[in-house]
Amino acid sequence: MASELKIFDGMIVIPPRLVDVILREEGQMAHLYVGDKKPQPDDFDILQEASLGELAEWIQRSVKTHQDADAVLAISVFIDKKREVFLRGENLDIGFALLSDVLWLEHQAMEKIPTRYVRSLTHRISTHSEQAIQSGTCFGSLDAFLQKQTDVSHCLQVAQTAWGPEFNIAFGQLCNILTEAGNLLTQKDATKKTAIRNILESLHHLNKSIPEVKNKSVQSQKRWRVLKEFDDSLLQLVQQELLLSASAQYSSQGLDYKSISQQAQALIGEVETRLREIVQLKYREIYGDSWAQHIQAKHPNMYNNWVHNMQRDEPVRTAYSESKQVNLLDYAYFDHLTELITSQWQAFREILDFGYSERNKAVFYDKMVQIAKVRNPLAHHRDVAENELLRARVLCTDILLALDRWGGM
Repeated sequence: MASELKIFDGMIVIPPRLVDVILREEGQMAHLYVGDKKPQPDDFDILQEASLGELAEWIQRSVKTHQDADAVLAISVFIDKKREVFLRGENLDIGFALLSDVLWLEHQAMEKIPTRYVRSLTHRISTHSEQAIQSGTCFGSLDAFLQKQTDVSHCLQVAQTAWGPEFNIAFGQLCNILTEAGNLLTQKDATKKTAIRNILESLHHLNKSIPEVKNKSVQSQKRWRVLKEFDDSLLQLVQQELLLSASAQYSSQGLDYKSISQQAQALIGEVETRLREIVQLKYREIYGDSWAQHIQAKHPNMYNNWVHNMQRDEPVRTAYSESKQVNLLDYAYFDHLTELITSQWQAFREILDFGYSERNKAVFYDKMVQIAKVRNPLAHHRDVAENELLRARVLCTDILLALDRWGGM
């Protein structure tokens, strides 16, 4: 399979992210046929029974033999299955990106497929558009949301076409709000706060305009609820950002850059230390004395990195340190702590409670990502923009306050 896949006489290029995940599965299993039965356009049961490797082979054969509609439907089922893998691993970011790409592909293919495929593809576009907008409520920060703005816009545009004229005004307003929000990435701090307030006002207006759904069809009711949840989630993200910006500004009054930098560095160090303690406590609770062996099995690259660094430091520690005891987690990087916590979220959800219920995990993850952007250059004595230092101070304080509220150590 080529790294670039084209179908319908080269008129549609399958998105590279889809090609990438298909390539990883290609060749795992080479027999798609179940009981000598060949999949038909409306017969998804056969495709659903196939493994990811089998589907990858089927996609390859379909593209090579110019069975383009078959390829699109097989890719659609393949991504459904692949998303399940990512969701089980709680890698929502990748799952959302794949969903956006497959929606775009299905939408483009709709104008070119034979009539007998239309019903199947229409159903899949409808289902995927609802799933995509629901997935759009899982971001932990406005920054993370805006990094996926292109994907979100694709999903909204396809949903607007698939859901019908009843939703046109709401989708039009949402697309305008997304455009305004996208401009925040390039705006100066002086104008950013005003822009955020304007977006907040637009979201409140949209929220109030979403109609009561009592007298509508079941499908229509479901879609209005999905749209309202998306708007509510975006409202929360914008409010979070406004609060973060205000806290960063007001907590810095009277401080010079050196003081702000020193405070940020101290808070980041405290977050790292306390998270290491919490990780060891919880992993020991779950896995007992074999907690390190569990990490070795589930995160081998991470574990091997720790052991390598620990062995490298052994001569210095032996020569200059009176203590012979070594804590393996002292060698965990900042992103290692994030991964260890999010991969066992059930054990940490009560500890890292920021008041956002089901979004707490995403909120924690995005706080750690934003702090890491400051922590790494600080650790190498590189200058960091003052505003980023201020934001890091607030984000660290949020995590430390959550740990203090839990009070389990």
